[in-house]
Amino acid sequence: MTEILKSKDNKQIKRFTKLMTSKSYRKSEGAFAIESIKLVKEAYASGVAFETVFVTASCYEKLEAQHDTLSEKFFQDVDFVMIDESLENKLSYTKTPQGIYAICKMLDKSLSLSTIYKKGNFCFLSGLQDPGNVGTIIRTAEAFGMDGIILSEDCCDFYNPKVLRAAMGTAFRIPFVQLENSVSFLDEAKQNGCHTIASVVTPKAVDIRKVELSDSNILLIGNEGNGISESIEKICTHTATIHMRGKAESLNAAMAAGVLIWEIISRQE
Repeated sequence: MTEILKSKDNKQIKRFTKLMTSKSYRKSEGAFAIESIKLVKEAYASGVAFETVFVTASCYEKLEAQHDTLSEKFFQDVDFVMIDESLENKLSYTKTPQGIYAICKMLDKSLSLSTIYKKGNFCFLSGLQDPGNVGTIIRTAEAFGMDGIILSEDCCDFYNPKVLRAAMGTAFRIPFVQLENSVSFLDEAKQNGCHTIASVVTPKAVDIRKVELSDSNILLIGNEGNGISESIEKICTHTATIHMRGKAESLNAAMAAGVLIWEIISRQE
């Protein structure tokens, strides 16, 4: 840790910024980027493999002063690359930089489709575009004990920095899969006896508290503005809605997901 990186043109610095901004680059490189003490330590605690961890002198001192078991082990195990604080203007995508940035290898937590078809409760994000919503749903699903996350081909990238930040470390723990073709997946799920439950806001939909469940249940949450597309809804075996006593027509996608997930999980306890 004798050399301190100062150049914005350093290859490692450029790699980090490109991983933060480009979905296609993340996919081609098999890597993603994160920042903040909490997120980097959560990644470490969850067994994420680091390629590079950048740290400023002030952050290094802060980490060195933390004496809980996780912090001490993290500090001992990680090889830090010291950077000048001036580089934070290029590296950080938050209002309050914390001085630590990591390039990580993509997670080995991919859901196998055969596993989904057999048993479990899964949350399918269909066409969601707001990374804050996606991250919040991931966090909620992991907290309530869902068995995995399924993302449609047109859904926000799982490794989007804003998704990971909103998920607050839970994304490192829950299995997931990003589909190439939602229609073929749902067709095959139906053939394997899965209940695919489209969450919709229509009078004909069944109250989520009464919807029929099976050994494998796939709850679909739709796009923030347009909901679940008609073509996807038609393939699903069930439609479900949240019974609301007030006059609100609908809920935010992440809020609705939380209610729906809770109702499914609580019925199986």
